[in-house]
Amino acid sequence: MRQHDDFSNGERGKFSNPNAQFKLPVCLDEQVQGYMSAKADAKGIDLSDLVNNLLKREIAIIQAVGWWVATRNPLRSFRATVLAH
Repeated sequence: MRQHDDFSNGERGKFSNPNAQFKLPVCLDEQVQGYMSAKADAKGIDLSDLVNNLLKREIAIIQAVGWWVATRNPLRSFRATVLAH
Protein backbone atom coordinates (compact mmCIF):
# COMPACT_ATOMS: atom_id res chain seq x y z
CA MET A 1 0.00 0.00 0.00
CA ARG A 2 1.28 3.43 -0.88
CA GLN A 3 1.75 6.07 1.81
CA HIS A 4 -0.47 8.58 0.02
CA ASP A 5 -3.53 6.25 -0.21
CA ASP A 6 -6.35 7.90 1.73
CA PHE A 7 -8.98 5.66 3.30
CA SER A 8 -10.42 8.29 5.64
CA ASN A 9 -13.74 8.25 3.74
CA GLY A 10 -13.79 4.49 3.33
CA GLU A 11 -16.81 2.44 4.36
CA ARG A 12 -16.11 -0.78 6.26
CA GLY A 13 -17.96 -3.82 4.90
CA LYS A 14 -19.34 -2.01 1.85
CA PHE A 15 -18.90 -5.07 -0.37
CA SER A 16 -19.38 -7.70 2.33
CA ASN A 17 -22.17 -10.25 1.91
CA PRO A 18 -23.12 -11.93 5.20
CA ASN A 19 -25.14 -14.58 3.32
CA ALA A 20 -22.27 -15.60 1.04
CA GLN A 21 -21.44 -19.31 1.10
CA PHE A 22 -18.00 -20.73 0.45
CA LYS A 23 -18.03 -23.64 -1.99
CA LEU A 24 -15.32 -26.17 -1.30
CA PRO A 25 -13.33 -27.36 -4.29
CA VAL A 26 -13.61 -31.07 -5.04
CA CYS A 27 -10.70 -32.93 -6.63
CA LEU A 28 -11.53 -35.91 -8.81
CA ASP A 29 -9.17 -38.71 -9.74
CA GLU A 30 -7.78 -38.33 -13.25
CA GLN A 31 -9.72 -41.34 -14.56
CA VAL A 32 -12.97 -40.23 -12.92
CA GLN A 33 -12.61 -36.70 -14.22
CA GLY A 34 -11.89 -37.91 -17.73
CA TYR A 35 -14.87 -40.24 -17.75
CA MET A 36 -17.26 -37.71 -16.22
CA SER A 37 -16.02 -34.90 -18.50
CA ALA A 38 -16.68 -37.04 -21.57
CA LYS A 39 -20.20 -37.84 -20.31
CA ALA A 40 -20.88 -34.16 -19.54
CA ASP A 41 -19.65 -33.13 -23.00
CA ALA A 42 -21.82 -35.77 -24.66
CA LYS A 43 -24.87 -34.49 -22.76
CA GLY A 44 -23.97 -30.86 -23.37
CA ILE A 45 -23.93 -29.99 -19.67
CA ASP A 46 -21.36 -28.66 -17.24
CA LEU A 47 -19.18 -31.18 -15.40
CA SER A 48 -20.28 -29.75 -12.03
CA ASP A 49 -23.94 -30.23 -12.93
CA LEU A 50 -23.37 -33.83 -13.98
CA VAL A 51 -21.43 -34.71 -10.80
CA ASN A 52 -23.96 -32.92 -8.56
CA ASN A 53 -26.87 -34.74 -10.23
CA LEU A 54 -25.11 -38.09 -9.79
CA LEU A 55 -24.38 -37.43 -6.13
CA LYS A 56 -27.93 -36.23 -5.47
CA ARG A 57 -29.27 -39.49 -6.93
CA GLU A 58 -26.85 -41.48 -4.80
CA ILE A 59 -27.93 -39.59 -1.67
CA ALA A 60 -31.60 -40.24 -2.53
CA ILE A 61 -30.88 -43.98 -2.92
CA ILE A 62 -29.01 -44.12 0.37
CA GLN A 63 -31.82 -42.31 2.17
CA ALA A 64 -34.52 -44.44 0.54
CA VAL A 65 -33.07 -47.89 1.19
CA GLY A 66 -30.93 -47.20 4.20
CA TRP A 67 -27.18 -47.21 4.64
CA TRP A 68 -26.92 -50.95 5.30
CA VAL A 69 -28.50 -51.96 2.00
CA ALA A 70 -26.84 -49.18 0.01
CA THR A 71 -23.34 -50.27 1.05
CA ARG A 72 -23.83 -53.80 -0.22
CA ASN A 73 -23.90 -53.22 -3.96
CA PRO A 74 -21.28 -52.60 -6.70
CA LEU A 75 -20.97 -48.91 -5.79
CA ARG A 76 -20.07 -49.71 -2.18
CA SER A 77 -16.54 -48.36 -2.26
CA PHE A 78 -17.61 -45.26 -4.22
CA ARG A 79 -20.32 -44.37 -1.71
CA ALA A 80 -18.10 -45.13 1.26
CA THR A 81 -15.35 -42.94 -0.15
CA VAL A 82 -17.67 -40.04 -0.98
CA LEU A 83 -19.52 -40.12 2.33
CA ALA A 84 -16.40 -40.60 4.44
CA HIS A 85 -14.90 -37.34 3.27
